[in-house]
Amino acid sequence: AQRYRTQFPQGRQRFRALAITAVAHARLDHKTESEAAWNELLEKADSPSLITSTTLQLAELAEQRKDWMTAEGMYSRLSSVAKQTKDVESEVFGLRGLAWAQFQQKHFPEAAKTFAQVEHDFPQHRLAPECAYYHAEALREAGQLSDAATAFSAAFTRYAPQEPAAPGAEQQPPGLFAYRAGLQAARSHRQLQQVELADKAYAAVLEKFPKPQHLDKLLDEWALLNYEANRFEQADALFRRLLKETPESDLADNARLSLAESDLLADRLDQARVAFEELRKSPQADDTVRERAHYQLIILAMDQRRWDEVKALTAEFRQAFPASPLTGYVAYCAIEAQLGDPQATPEVIAAAEKQLRDQIDAPTPAEVPAWYPRLWVLLAEVRFRQKNYEGVDQAVAELKQKLPNGPLLYQADEVLGRSYKQQAQFEKAREAFNRAIADPTAFRTETAAKSQFLIAETYFLEEKWVEAFRAYMKVYASYATFPDWQSAALFQAGKCDEQQGQWKDAVQTYEQLLTEFPQSTHVAEARKRQENARKRIVN
Repeated sequence: AQRYRTQFPQGRQRFRALAITAVAHARLDHKTESEAAWNELLEKADSPSLITSTTLQLAELAEQRKDWMTAEGMYSRLSSVAKQTKDVESEVFGLRGLAWAQFQQKHFPEAAKTFAQVEHDFPQHRLAPECAYYHAEALREAGQLSDAATAFSAAFTRYAPQEPAAPGAEQQPPGLFAYRAGLQAARSHRQLQQVELADKAYAAVLEKFPKPQHLDKLLDEWALLNYEANRFEQADALFRRLLKETPESDLADNARLSLAESDLLADRLDQARVAFEELRKSPQADDTVRERAHYQLIILAMDQRRWDEVKALTAEFRQAFPASPLTGYVAYCAIEAQLGDPQATPEVIAAAEKQLRDQIDAPTPAEVPAWYPRLWVLLAEVRFRQKNYEGVDQAVAELKQKLPNGPLLYQADEVLGRSYKQQAQFEKAREAFNRAIADPTAFRTETAAKSQFLIAETYFLEEKWVEAFRAYMKVYASYATFPDWQSAALFQAGKCDEQQGQWKDAVQTYEQLLTEFPQSTHVAEARKRQENARKRIVN
């Protein structure tokens, strides 16, 4: 460049030499020398095209070196020079480069403004979709999430195709930036917890780009938005669509798992069980899905009291997933399955007690799981079966000391009440049962219904027929969701009528049982007692 300048000290060749010099120094990272040559070129040259092309080269060289401050200055100069010479193409490239340099320096408000200027001043230029997208991206990076969501939505609306795009259209501009804008609009609304707007944004993206390259991931993301918002019907529809349109996806097993869990929640238990079993054994399912499916099979078997199946499933789970965070609860389920056998031997019961004690004595989890208090409740149950009533007291007291605000204290009080009842300490039993019923967590639970029934039983054992009758009828009146306890309470209430010689009332009470609970296990005995009561009625 120096030889060129020496050979051509005047005229256009001199300006060409200045341009070469500026670029050469820039390539060598000689900023001062490059700046001096460029300034001389800008001052003396009469060729706008030479000035703009040189400035663009200098800006791009700075950008390649990630020298964003220098790039910002050169792109700013490029846009100014191009604007003066009415070189629209160079002005657009200058503004776009300036905005990108600002963005890279984390000057996000300035970048947003500059990107927006390109879109506003040159809406038909091929770079407008890109700048519209990055305008919104800069707003998001600036922490203006709501404004970003609006800008993403506007960019998508303006630049998305009028008709549904062909497969792969989202991989190349301008579809690339329209697709990204729509997707980021949905994600921004999701982050703002604007579920309806996010849902509509996902729908709009797939309306315009029905076959994107990663359709399965988009459907999964959209489905999870609805799932996390408890919009399970919408989530299920999207998971089914994922399975239909992308059956070979790596996410297909996750979709099947979610649909199976929906079946479980909807009490379609047979369908759920089949699906979980298939996922548990599927070689295509990843470990996380197989673990979750296996766990759900354990929960389902526990709820249905299929104890032999629980034993088998828990043993297999611990072998297949020894490091799972669920192993604690699985171990608990295995113990409960052993105790669920009414024929469990004293040796089995003693072994279960030791296993429970081992779990209790292990370090308490940093975050106490909801099931954790059940260890003490089940320990109390074990000791109740062993007629170790002092041990029941100790287990309940330990739970209350360890987890004084635990959610399952009412269950422990129910076991404690039965322990006192067995010892004929009826007043203490009723106090424990009443604590169980009064616990807000126990409201309208089966444990509360059982506790109320057992309160009535204590009065019955004391031959306090009036108090017993009232307590039984409270079960009938208050726990309509537990017909077994209601029918048992009516049956016992009829006995209270008999004990008081109230034969007409007994007939009516038994009739109420027979009419309202024809499937009750007490029906046959109630008919016999009702017939006997009729014979005792004195006209």
